[in-house]
Amino acid sequence: PFSARLAPAGILLWLFLLLGCPVFVRAQGAPRGTVGQVDGRDVSVEGGAAAREGSDDPGLEDYVSNGSIVTVHSGSARMKLFAGGEVSICGPAKFTVLLSEDAITLAVNFGRVRVKLPAKTALRVFTPTIIGTPLDISGNSRDVTLGLNLDDSLCVLATSGAIQLEHQLTGEKLIVPQAGEFFLNAGKLLPVAGSPGGCQRQADEP
Repeated sequence: PFSARLAPAGILLWLFLLLGCPVFVRAQGAPRGTVGQVDGRDVSVEGGAAAREGSDDPGLEDYVSNGSIVTVHSGSARMKLFAGGEVSICGPAKFTVLLSEDAITLAVNFGRVRVKLPAKTALRVFTPTIIGTPLDISGNSRDVTLGLNLDDSLCVLATSGAIQLEHQLTGEKLIVPQAGEFFLNAGKLLPVAGSPGGCQRQADEP
């Protein structure tokens, strides 16, 4: 029968979706509007739903949604993005996660974030004065680090791909090239001297 001939095709389609779309499968149990999931030993999420409610496990994982405020009080944490990629956070750090259509924004109050993204994932990092946009090169993945100090000074490292920095007030733009490491004084797009490798410190494994 015709329906019997369709059965193998249906099974193949189901397997394709299961194996070819891992992000879709991973996000199935997440609340609606969830951006990702953060894992760390000293992390709090305001506005996110706990993945394991009532757990006394210090490694509690939290879902992160639009408007969630993530605070890494000490140590490190990692946030998996359901759109693809991950963010490693070196505490103390605090940022707000915002989602507009398919674009993710990390509004950083302070701390260091390392963002690893496939070319398809749209993400920007906001500080009080600077907007950082990771740029892919020839469609390759991006790996950038941005560290914001309490005095609003900034360090930026482009390990893979580049990153565009834009001043929110003046509209000035600056490109940090691949393998480039820049240090900026508070609120200015003028690179200053810094300790080489100072922005390379990575968050430890949660």
